[in-house]
Amino acid sequence: MRMPALEKNILKYRLIEMTIILFHAESLKRFIIDSIRATDELHHKFDKRAQRLPTGTKKVLQKAFEILVQDGILTKDESDELHGLIVYRNDIAHRIHQLTADIVHPEKPENRLRQLEFKYRYDALGKFEQYRTKIEQGLQSRYILSLSLDSVFFENAEQTYKEELRRLHKKITRQFEIRKRQIESQKANTYSEERR
Repeated sequence: MRMPALEKNILKYRLIEMTIILFHAESLKRFIIDSIRATDELHHKFDKRAQRLPTGTKKVLQKAFEILVQDGILTKDESDELHGLIVYRNDIAHRIHQLTADIVHPEKPENRLRQLEFKYRYDALGKFEQYRTKIEQGLQSRYILSLSLDSVFFENAEQTYKEELRRLHKKITRQFEIRKRQIESQKANTYSEERR
């Protein structure tokens, strides 16, 4: 049985969004770690302060988040949320099948029995973008910012992906309304048949 258009478009939407999330998560991780290391290296030259994230540091990202909290760039709650987003990025990379398993054919009753451990997060991309802006602004006053051409190389792809997300969102909304009306109509028909 072929998947209906609504479910196909939701899967396409998620695929595109997950691609952007993977990029933003990796880019943000590198930006944070490289900026802390570059700043510490400069300070080390002048006042021999120990570097806080030397190469080979275990749990480097966790320690980087702790530094951002210590320096007042993130709150502890924000650090925890960002850590959760990074875990979610790992779910995308290693368990993508579980983040799409809830999109099933509506006419197959056995599909409704699935118990899912992982839930798709439609807020993740926006949260990554918000944290990137907040961290960049927080680091500007006291840190040497790490620059990368990755964002430049990904810019055209991201613009194209986001245009497609907007288009798919409109289409999904329209298809969802049609589906809702169909379900309401079926319920009304069933109710009238039962009353006969």
